[in-house]
Amino acid sequence: TLENHKTDDTLEDKYIKDLDCKESFVGTVKTQDCEFEIFAYEFEAVEDAQRYYKEFNELKSEIERNYGAKLSAGSFNAKCIVFKGQNLYRISCDSNELDNAVEYLSTVFSLKL
Repeated sequence: TLENHKTDDTLEDKYIKDLDCKESFVGTVKTQDCEFEIFAYEFEAVEDAQRYYKEFNELKSEIERNYGAKLSAGSFNAKCIVFKGQNLYRISCDSNELDNAVEYLSTVFSLKL
């Protein structure tokens, strides 16, 4: 599980602001194949997940659907964000570790890229 691989829980999330969460998991996770920062939430309402997704992606228009996914990778850093309904997670990692991080998360969460 994520908790078994957590190495740091002092990360701050500037996007969470005044959103209501039922549950959260925030920290640095290190497995045998990868290391990444993760911010995972179960929000009280779909609208909170939509607001988080919108702000993180710097979108101008409102989100009408209750799901979304975005992946971006540069030469050195990568990030992805996935939400469906009230559940959302986002990760940041080195670009060369992204595939392994996404593969690992697919064993932990039902939300997939």
